[in-house]
Amino acid sequence: VKSGAAAQLVLGRWYFSFLLIFVLLVTTLGRSLVVTMVALARDPTRIIDLMAVWLPRASHYYFNYMIMGWLTLTWELTRFGNFAVYYSLTVFHASGSKEAKHFSEPESAASYGMGARMGLAALMSAITLVFSTCSPLMLVFSLVYFSIGKVAYGYLLVHAEAKKPDSGGRFWVEAMRWLCCVLGLFVLLMTGVLVARFN
Repeated sequence: VKSGAAAQLVLGRWYFSFLLIFVLLVTTLGRSLVVTMVALARDPTRIIDLMAVWLPRASHYYFNYMIMGWLTLTWELTRFGNFAVYYSLTVFHASGSKEAKHFSEPESAASYGMGARMGLAALMSAITLVFSTCSPLMLVFSLVYFSIGKVAYGYLLVHAEAKKPDSGGRFWVEAMRWLCCVLGLFVLLMTGVLVARFN
């Protein structure tokens, strides 16, 4: 990794993979990880059945997840972490305001960098795509989420945060790759749902 932008790209890849497995696909495990892995080892085509059975049942969880996303976006507007550092330096350490501002900026790249933000946005897009057909109400919740995100990040990136390094569009290309994988999951889910309805 040669630069901060390249490090954020690698972080985004790993973070999206983690979120996809442990947020979106975790509901397909059903009762137990071991039981599911044994069943999949015996018959790998059961992944389609598992997704068709468990993902639509968990749609209410993802409705709540998307609504909680509204709160996290608005919470980011407060920039609480930066404020806490600034306040503690000015009050408890008697630092001047310029010095406190210097040490409270920039925000944590692990939490608020482009990689983490793109990973989370791709997860929310994945949830929207996967549930758009079997639970159409998800589209309404997603519309609100992405509308709030447009306003929040539009303000934060332009007016409040330190300038992020330019990657020349590499994040966009990576996000499109992630969404192609998500479309594959969508096709598997819809295939399973259709097969289950015809049987």
